[in-house]
Amino acid sequence: MWDTETNIRMGSWYLRFLLDYFDGVEMLATAGYNAGQGAVGKWVNNYDEKEADFFIENIPYEQTREYVKKVLRDYVVYHQIYGKDDLSIYSLVNNFTTGD
Repeated sequence: MWDTETNIRMGSWYLRFLLDYFDGVEMLATAGYNAGQGAVGKWVNNYDEKEADFFIENIPYEQTREYVKKVLRDYVVYHQIYGKDDLSIYSLVNNFTTGD
């Protein structure tokens, strides 16, 4: 994948796929982009806690855990820099639930 345009197009397609797969929950799509959708699906199914911050801190792959935190943090920072809206980490993860 040395062609930048193809790489961006495929990465964008995969991220859209993950967002659809995880019902628009950016946190899960981000984790899936790094660790794979199957791994994230297992974590969600095996996790009883409903709080997103606890879920993130209990991601079993250190690389993915740190990746999710960095991506979500940077997403908020860029929204603030460019004045898109008053986005917060809470607004990114408040639609996360596990179980009923």
